[in-house]
Amino acid sequence: VGAYKVLILHPNYQPLMTESGALVKGLFSKKREANQNLSLKEHLPPSPTTFRLKFGAKGKGQIKGAGGGTLYLFSAFQDKKRGSYLSEWVPFSLDSKGSFDLTTTHLHPREAVLHHPTLGFIPLPPPTAKQLRQGWNLDLLNRRKVRILCKREDGRLVGRARIAILLQGGTQGSIGGKPRFFSLPRSNPLELSLFPGTYAIFAYRKHLGFAKQTVKIIQGTRPKAILLHLKEGLTIRGLLQTPRGTPIHHGVVRPIFTYGRHGSWTERGVLSLLVDKAYSDSQGEFSLEIPGDCPALSLGARIFTRQQIYSGSSLWSRKSSPPIRIQINLPEK
Repeated sequence: VGAYKVLILHPNYQPLMTESGALVKGLFSKKREANQNLSLKEHLPPSPTTFRLKFGAKGKGQIKGAGGGTLYLFSAFQDKKRGSYLSEWVPFSLDSKGSFDLTTTHLHPREAVLHHPTLGFIPLPPPTAKQLRQGWNLDLLNRRKVRILCKREDGRLVGRARIAILLQGGTQGSIGGKPRFFSLPRSNPLELSLFPGTYAIFAYRKHLGFAKQTVKIIQGTRPKAILLHLKEGLTIRGLLQTPRGTPIHHGVVRPIFTYGRHGSWTERGVLSLLVDKAYSDSQGEFSLEIPGDCPALSLGARIFTRQQIYSGSSLWSRKSSPPIRIQINLPEK
């Protein structure tokens, strides 16, 4: 182990990314007897490393009704020397009025979450850089209650469906953030509180189908009812095998995470996390349910051994001739 990359974060300073410089160099350079204890003390530098942080230009905001809470922003930071990025959650303490300050280096968060001693964790719509520069204001009372129900094709209500909700708007990977996943109660609607905005809502119930709908939420006092109509999907049938054609048993197959276009089944990896993963049988055969309006899909497969994980992938489309074949370079005798 030679060197480590260190990312130092502070709400009021510019982030510093640097190399720590051989903090534990030579740890494995000497031969040691079996079961001998390893000590870091002899490998630590003789004096502490000093890092100097610079003040950053200010941004600000206020979350009304969240005084005394903590705002967490998930931001990416660039190592300019190497051109690489690191992403981390950065906490910002809110004062009694819900106000906070931050540096401009934190102005491009991908996600935002509020933690409050009495309200718990609340996902927030990530603010834009313009909002933070001018003063981002959010009021928890502006959230509107929604009630989500699912119906099957024969009109009967469906319980225990999986629901994914994704905020729309902005560029990919910025305003949308990650989808939020929920399970529909067995006999009651799923009740949530959402901030005003446009949302893509996805639903899946095994063997009953899929549904997706784009909904605009505006501020209001009356709960908004959202009804999702499940439609029967498609079943992809395939074979998991080695390059020699040997069937692979107990392989795991699922859609590959892709960012996709807004409102599509592949946006922000919704489908890869919403549907059930498939397992290959003793003949290497598997089947996977997908939405009927999905034109193409990248499928990934993995096989786990005691030594390591082997993987493979294949592209499915409506023009593909069944069964779709996924190859994994698994060592063979």
